[in-house]
Amino acid sequence: MPIPSSAEASANETTAKSRARRPPVRPGPHRDGTRQPNSSLGARPGFGPGTLIATTEGELPVEWLTPGDRVITRDHGAQPLRWMGYDRITARQMADNPDLYPCRIEPDAFGPGAPDHPLLLSPRHRVLLRGSALELHFATSEAFGGAKHLAQPAAGGLYQAGLTYFHLLFDAHQIVAANGLWCESLFAEPRTDSTTLATGNPAPARIRHAETARPCLTAWEIQLLHHLAPTGYEIASCRAA
Repeated sequence: MPIPSSAEASANETTAKSRARRPPVRPGPHRDGTRQPNSSLGARPGFGPGTLIATTEGELPVEWLTPGDRVITRDHGAQPLRWMGYDRITARQMADNPDLYPCRIEPDAFGPGAPDHPLLLSPRHRVLLRGSALELHFATSEAFGGAKHLAQPAAGGLYQAGLTYFHLLFDAHQIVAANGLWCESLFAEPRTDSTTLATGNPAPARIRHAETARPCLTAWEIQLLHHLAPTGYEIASCRAA
């Protein structure tokens, strides 16, 4: 079933109430220890501030979410958010390492409502692809592609105050609805040390993922798709039937 549009969600009484009771949370030490800054900047998939994530209470800005919120996933319905981390990246850090600049996907870049608002993703964040070309060349109907291979980096001058990437962790690697696109959640590899996910208060050590929710295409595989079948695949939209 398609995810309702943000306009429809805003009209939902439950969503309105939830937004009224949840002021935006600024990155920083959280009293219950569930949010801590990550040490390895830009190393994980992350959502930019203001990204609307589909939940059972409607579409909420990613920075409003807290562990326990039930987030809508493509494969397993509503799933509880187990942990939330973030990377705070300064303008100087982005200037020193251009790979830290976000990828900005403009509204309707991949079709109507895909996405329905500007979407900021860290370069390594993966979005869901689908189409006949994937089946033909890779024997799968859906796969992940990295944002940096699908969109251009945002202009550096837009982020003089820096930027925060938010990371969502679930019991399993999930596909969540973000501004009308299906995107991955944080993938915790089995060999990952919990201290690489957060400093001060590590992510739950018991949460490690054996495999990603979909196969992941490499840069050259996406280039191959561009060359052989530029119209044979698409970014998976949450609004499609």
